[in-house]
Amino acid sequence: MKHLLRYSLMCVLSILWGTAFAQTEVKFDFDNGDAALFGLPGVSCNADEANGIAESHDGDFTQDATATKDGVSITVSAAEEGAKNANRIWNKSAVLRMYSGSLTIEAPGHKITKLVINYSKDKWQADSKPDVGAFISSTNQTTIWSGSSSKVVIKIAGNSQMKDITVTLDGESGGQGSGDTNYGTAEAPLTVAEALTIATALDADVSTSEDVFTKGVVTEITTAWSSQYKNVSFNISNDGGTINLAVFRCKAETEDYVLVGDEVIIKGKLKNYKGNTPEYDAGCEIVSLVPGDGHDTTPHTDVKFDFDNGDAALFGLPGVSCNADEANGIPESHDGDFTQDATATKDGVSITVSAAEEGAKNANRIWNKSAVLRMYSGWLTIEAPERTITKVVINYSKGKWQEDSKPDVGEFTSSTDQTTIWEGSSSKIVIKIAGNSQITDITVTLDGESGGQGSGDTNYGTAEAPLTVAEAIAAAIANGDTASKEDYYVKGKICSIKYEYSAQYGTATYNISEDGSEGTEFMVYSSYYFDNKSWQEGDTQIKVGDEVIVCGKIINYNGNTPEFASKQNYLISLNGKTSSGTSEDPEAALNHGTADAPLTVAEAIAAAEVVGTKASTGDFYVKGKICSIKYEYSAEYGTATYNISEDGSEGTEFTVYSSYYLDNKKWQEGDNQIAVGDEVIVCGKIINYNGNTPEFASKQNYLVALNKATGIQNVKISKANGAIYNLAGQQVEKATKGIYIQNGKKFIVK
Repeated sequence: MKHLLRYSLMCVLSILWGTAFAQTEVKFDFDNGDAALFGLPGVSCNADEANGIAESHDGDFTQDATATKDGVSITVSAAEEGAKNANRIWNKSAVLRMYSGSLTIEAPGHKITKLVINYSKDKWQADSKPDVGAFISSTNQTTIWSGSSSKVVIKIAGNSQMKDITVTLDGESGGQGSGDTNYGTAEAPLTVAEALTIATALDADVSTSEDVFTKGVVTEITTAWSSQYKNVSFNISNDGGTINLAVFRCKAETEDYVLVGDEVIIKGKLKNYKGNTPEYDAGCEIVSLVPGDGHDTTPHTDVKFDFDNGDAALFGLPGVSCNADEANGIPESHDGDFTQDATATKDGVSITVSAAEEGAKNANRIWNKSAVLRMYSGWLTIEAPERTITKVVINYSKGKWQEDSKPDVGEFTSSTDQTTIWEGSSSKIVIKIAGNSQITDITVTLDGESGGQGSGDTNYGTAEAPLTVAEAIAAAIANGDTASKEDYYVKGKICSIKYEYSAQYGTATYNISEDGSEGTEFMVYSSYYFDNKSWQEGDTQIKVGDEVIVCGKIINYNGNTPEFASKQNYLISLNGKTSSGTSEDPEAALNHGTADAPLTVAEAIAAAEVVGTKASTGDFYVKGKICSIKYEYSAEYGTATYNISEDGSEGTEFTVYSSYYLDNKKWQEGDNQIAVGDEVIVCGKIINYNGNTPEFASKQNYLVALNKATGIQNVKISKANGAIYNLAGQQVEKATKGIYIQNGKKFIVK
């Protein structure tokens, strides 16, 4: 009965639409004279000496140009800045050739309902996008746009060689989208019947250009909630289910987000799927929901860690960290630094803060000012062993949270400049902190069930511990025929090659197996080279037998071919080599310098940029003159922070960060203090901190020479003359407070 009613409705609407509007076709045949409508001075061509033809650019579009015919205009823009080729009228078919920019079709007094673009074989880019409507079908010589608008702007994605364009108009006055059609609002939504009328009037597989608001009651869940894609499909009705509207892949954050009996208002694009199924298109959303009787009433528990109001003490640190404040008599303190993992526990929930990663500039710490919990690297772990965590709300100082911070399970679903929200289902969450994060409080929401790793059981592999081919096949089959949301790492040996890497496309397609033999295989489809870049001439080519690690999205293509998704994967390792033209250790080929032949400041800066944002594995020796001092040496910390340059002037500088004294020891009272102008040689690990500050890594470097003095053991003095020398090897008349050497022995004057 439902199908009969729907069919009857569609027939009536088809008759009404078919008789109400007379349609007109306007054809621009560029290959047969219409190219002249653009008013260019001529055509462009290559030189042909044999026929006496000179190279010409007369047909280049140096600015927008418009061809008009029967009330329809087509405008071709100039090519985008930096494009290799100009958009142009060429001397051979297809004469209209575009490589970038925009193609605009406009009919001010009508609505354009269809465009048919014919082109040279395969000379159209599928990535070219219209601003309204959609391309609904393509062959290797024709593409068809469908929609309803008085103006269509197509962004050209690459080499497109057009012979002709036919524009179909209806008889109405135009406008963007469907003109005066009522699409409803959140405050005054359409009924299901009204929405069905709009969707049924659309051409097959065409969506409305505007969002439509429809109110109805959920009558059936047609496709269960997807934990991977966070969506669900269902039907809505106004009469209990006699007339239904399908809602396809609607956004839903949790499994019980929408249930049968809920009253909802849907916002999204309507579509006439295949010409016989009016529905909301994928990506629609619920803007209002009144729960029915099916919702879970299980109580949820919130546990709040308010670090700014006392809960920071739960970590058990000896105090707080702060900068010195001489005016108020407050010394610098590191009592709140996390030198190792520390845990705060409250109401069955624990939060663990790790120490900062080795080489990090700042320690993770409890600070003396809001927000007191400050993390710069490492991991934030939230755990509720006997419960399931479903939501975590993290509040922080304005703008002080890094979007690149990633949880190992679930996902961050929303963020403002002071709050980020995690949602998922797991008893344990580990968040990798990506940089300066200043947290005021964390609220953990628990459900009433015993916990578990929730969605965290999925093994995606890592570069260090990739999946086997068998594991990758199983993961792809479980994932289904849509590309995975997460990247997977897979290791195997090449057993066959369909396409080697080429400079033309930059990708390769091949199969891998566990041992390089054919049989159980995983396809690596259109895979980029190292660093997710296109392969170039001179790069190493692949061959059968090579051992590879590949990273990217996986898919069970057509439900029967487990593979890496096309152009969504790249090479991580080729026979142990992990980047194009370099070994696994980027610093291996660098000059590290020596104490006798240290690097210059300029050489050190260049080396740090090669090493990158992780501290070097080897020590570098660098010589320079101190041009500015941030912190002198102090007995409390034993280190100093200062900048050096070639000649002691400020400008091109290298930072010596938290550097120990001579012999890699802490500075003590009586040791020589540094001063601007001092010549130093420093040894230690280098880093390009945050990608923009070349420096010695914090507390991983020390002073080798200060004004050519290289340590107590290297001070040259006479052992017999009774003269007194300071640690710089300079003879002094009288020993005051400090450390001195006399007759080859060290002594201290207090």
